[in-house]
Amino acid sequence: MVYPYCLECRGTRDMCRQGRCELLRLVRERIPSIRSVGKLIEGPSPPDVFVGQYGYPTVGVGPLVPPSDALGDGPALQSVRDMVEAPIEDVIAYRSMLFHTRQGSPVRLRREMPRILEVAQEVAMSTVPVDTEVELSRPAPSQLVTNLDPFAPPRGPAVEAERGRVVGHPVVPRRVDALVSDTDAGASTAARELYGAGVGEDHILRLFSVGLLGRRSSRKLVPTRWSITAVDDILSKDLAIRARGMQELGEVRVHSGVLKGNHFHVLLVPRPWAFEMVEAWVQGSLWAASTTIISDREGHDGRSDYARNITGAYYAARLAVLEHLTAIQRQATAVVYREVTEDYWAPLGVWVVREGMRSTMGATPERFDDVRSGLQA
Repeated sequence: MVYPYCLECRGTRDMCRQGRCELLRLVRERIPSIRSVGKLIEGPSPPDVFVGQYGYPTVGVGPLVPPSDALGDGPALQSVRDMVEAPIEDVIAYRSMLFHTRQGSPVRLRREMPRILEVAQEVAMSTVPVDTEVELSRPAPSQLVTNLDPFAPPRGPAVEAERGRVVGHPVVPRRVDALVSDTDAGASTAARELYGAGVGEDHILRLFSVGLLGRRSSRKLVPTRWSITAVDDILSKDLAIRARGMQELGEVRVHSGVLKGNHFHVLLVPRPWAFEMVEAWVQGSLWAASTTIISDREGHDGRSDYARNITGAYYAARLAVLEHLTAIQRQATAVVYREVTEDYWAPLGVWVVREGMRSTMGATPERFDDVRSGLQA
């Protein structure tokens, strides 16, 4: 059953009062079952971590760890770049093996932290997979399900951790180490500096979510869903400031691309910076009983409230557009059109929009003399 508010809820708010999302249950039926594990999970974290939001301000936090004997011969999709190239079923198959080993922790960091949080912080700093060992407080249940999320990549079951340790050797970039150690710089400043130094936003959001950035007195855990949007927002706002001081684009351009059943079209108009995103969820796509169109926008000075219709995808798309505009040293009014088809049959996270839009903006655009011609393309 698809309700009119499914697109607004997307399995995160229980708006149907069913206790669980029936649409996600149907998606999980297409996913191979996860083999249970005992009390010890040992394997290479991609590296990745997850901070939940339920129970806030006490949340479940820990590294994502695959049992080494469960990985098999399938592709090791350890980075977003790897997942871009893989079919949806391969992304879910690999990510389902990443058990969310967790302990509860107050979001405000204290001098004495849960050991599993310390492990998560070590993992979050690394740029390469980290061999990690976690002992569970009790054996994992026999019925295990994949966690699907419209914001974060899929992940395996959540299991309660008793203790854990890093047994491999994290590789930490010098700039990451410096800004994690800098307890005078604010979290936003640290995120911008890391991005400027070439650190990827997926790495930045790991650091952000486990409380490794910011002033000593204000460091805290930030749920992964919130961290994804926060980092995209911080980085794109900084780029928007730069774009506003640049010359306007000299022509109308249209960029087009597709990723995993998501079709993107971007209209760039030679006017001052402004941004609008329109999403069309076609009938038969995951959340749509009938074709549904939603949108959010901002003017030249940006927005101060949350993009409640499109949510996290708005900020991911805005970042990709502004990366392109600042790279070509121009400003423009941008209108993004995303069409979500039935080929996008499982939610994979906001990264699909960010990477799909980056690919779209990197493609050779069509050029037009006027907006009407661009809209008719």
